[in-house]
Amino acid sequence: MPDSPENRLCRIQRAIELQAVEGIGLVYARRLWELLGPLRHWEDVDFNKLQHKQCNAWRNRLVMLERQGYANRQLDIVYRHTWQVVLIDDKDYPPYLRHLVDAPLFLFVKGNCSHLLRQHIALVGTRKPSEEGLSVCADLVQSIATSGRKNRLSIVSGLARGIDAQAHRTSLSEGICTLAILGNPPQHIYPPEHFDLADKIVDNGGLLVTEFLPDVISRPYHFAQRNRVIAGMSRLTIVVESALKGGALITARRAYEENRDVFAVPGRCNDKSSLGCNYLIAQNIAQLIENPQTFWSSYVSRIQYGVTEDSTLLSVESQAVLDHIAQCGKVSLEAMVNTFGTSFPICETLLELETARIVSFHKGGYYSIHAP
Repeated sequence: MPDSPENRLCRIQRAIELQAVEGIGLVYARRLWELLGPLRHWEDVDFNKLQHKQCNAWRNRLVMLERQGYANRQLDIVYRHTWQVVLIDDKDYPPYLRHLVDAPLFLFVKGNCSHLLRQHIALVGTRKPSEEGLSVCADLVQSIATSGRKNRLSIVSGLARGIDAQAHRTSLSEGICTLAILGNPPQHIYPPEHFDLADKIVDNGGLLVTEFLPDVISRPYHFAQRNRVIAGMSRLTIVVESALKGGALITARRAYEENRDVFAVPGRCNDKSSLGCNYLIAQNIAQLIENPQTFWSSYVSRIQYGVTEDSTLLSVESQAVLDHIAQCGKVSLEAMVNTFGTSFPICETLLELETARIVSFHKGGYYSIHAP
């Protein structure tokens, strides 16, 4: 059963308060969110279950924020700028992102929320690209556009200058849905010269996404935090031109750590803007892209990119988990770990089934067979 409007507002308020308390961090925020469960107020939560030396201080701070109406003031700004809120256990929350241990408890979203459930391809790179880099970026997007799959895919990037902007603009011109993940609060667009680009993304069916509260002062490290969202929600990450230090490498490393596919465009050994890509390839973090114009056709020929209408083959593990969920009707992650054992790849298998729209995630960490 869906939440009543009143219950949903309470849940959004509690998530915002968790985000606002300095020192909790995303991992402990996720644990407190699970402790909150169906409860509506922080005073009703048993913080001692957290077993953390700061639990009393966190409780006092959260109770104070709730009493002061802090979340409502943030939401006033969010809604005034026509953004929406997607919670981590909402059906529209990106499945790949939900499986990160430090996934945001909520996303502020402007645009069509249902597009969060597409298969996402991250395309990132330097803010100071060469003409060749811009051309390669455009070729990569165009190779996806001509694949016949563009209605199921989206291009994700960070709305930054350079490669990010080129990825968004080419997606718009090719009719591909594109998502811009911001490293700043929802009422601001950075860089400011991309204000019109942000509007075009939304007007053409794309999305603006951020996890930052309206009263947050933007800091340089927020963009690194943003990059984990880009990598986390994407099945595939592509790097086009990057120096040895930069946000694109942070995105690629995080994607690699999350066992996602990572590719990079190689460059000349004396070209500073290609040293990062060459490093990723040399370290076996990224695979090499030989021909941007044919990349997508060669990529999809080697993997099953999701489960389509004419492709229903499942791995042995996926079939076992699917049969178990069908038998139980609705089952928690913890119960499945107990059933299949700790050595069984339960999280990876659930992710495969969820992104293929075969099973659905529900509030409280439960899974069931997907209902169309």
